[in-house]
Amino acid sequence: MRRALVERPADEVWRAILGWTRTLQPFWLGAITRFADVAELPATKRDAHLAAAESAFEKMDDWWHGRIKLVKARRNEIDSAISFVRNTAQYGDLRLLIQAPLARHVAGALRPCLTLSAGGYSRKQMPGMAAGLVYSWAESRTLFPGDSSVLLGYVGGDRLDPPGGTGEYGDHHQLMYAEPADLFELRAEADAVCAEAKAIWASFDDPQPWDLPADIWTRHYDGRYHDMLYAGQQAFHARD
Repeated sequence: MRRALVERPADEVWRAILGWTRTLQPFWLGAITRFADVAELPATKRDAHLAAAESAFEKMDDWWHGRIKLVKARRNEIDSAISFVRNTAQYGDLRLLIQAPLARHVAGALRPCLTLSAGGYSRKQMPGMAAGLVYSWAESRTLFPGDSSVLLGYVGGDRLDPPGGTGEYGDHHQLMYAEPADLFELRAEADAVCAEAKAIWASFDDPQPWDLPADIWTRHYDGRYHDMLYAGQQAFHARD
């Protein structure tokens, strides 16, 4: 994907990135509303997050095209609304609902889109970032119950950038859904992510709507994401 996108005009790639990421907005808005109650967030703060999320994509597109000046305060408001759902997803009983890992996958797609629109990535970095986003969108749309950052920790650095390589990790995101997924008994779920990523790539220029499952706010799961997050933290501290 990265190699193919290198040849594409940046504005075309941006249009696809914005379009696919925008399909996550209904979940983002719903999560803010529901998580606010769990976090006992004041109504004024909840409404501020909702307002930032509702106008986020118009602002990001304007910043990308230089139609309006980037205002750091507005960017920070959007970033705060992203952080709220990402962090609150692990609160209390929320961590046992499928919306917990989903919130973190969605945040993992929203933040790079925001950073790119605000000039945080160079145009040269854009193809690699877009390739990674394809998998973030796929994780969201398949309700992947695992933590891809933990899976990545089980992929050796020599596989991400082989000896004699360029020093840029490039397009190797599929590696984390191979053997590492098996370690956490996530083979079927990982295969679903890869299949969805393939479908997204096939219609990259034509973002498809995402219909949220009817039980998205009540569906329980086994808490795998929380367990993987804890395992990753333990492994990190064991290395010190």
